Amino acid sequence: MLDILLIIAALVVAVLCLGGLVNFNQYVGRRFGYRFFTWKRLGLGGIAMAAIYVGVGGALGTSLGPIAITGGVAIILALAWFNIHRTNLALGLLGSLIETALYVVAALLGIVVALPALLIVVAAAFGGVEPTKHHKRIYYDNY
Repeated sequence: MLDILLIIAALVVAVLCLGGLVNFNQYVGRRFGYRFFTWKRLGLGGIAMAAIYVGVGGALGTSLGPIAITGGVAIILALAWFNIHRTNLALGLLGSLIETALYVVAALLGIVVALPALLIVVAAAFGGVEPTKHHKRIYYDNY
């Protein structure tokens, strides 16, 4: 019985987190015309975390491991800088923290947790946003 309650609680928390991510993405989209959770960013974040994970794990040895770690950190920092550049400092840092946390969870806990975390990011990427009177285009993802 306790296992069923834990599963139900985990599902409720996952749905609430998904709702929060979608609302956050919609708010930033309405205010700045920018989305945090997109396919391109999902791919870059996944590549960055995979590089860091492989570099730390020692699969590449002592010569290529630090290079992989540096490349992964550089990608994460570039994504964070782009977020801050397209929004403001507070929302850019908050969105970057959320993205990075989801990518870290996906990389560290493996495929059992990675699939639900990535599904949350993908579902958040499809949150609709209406343009405001200040923006001629909705999103600036093609830069």
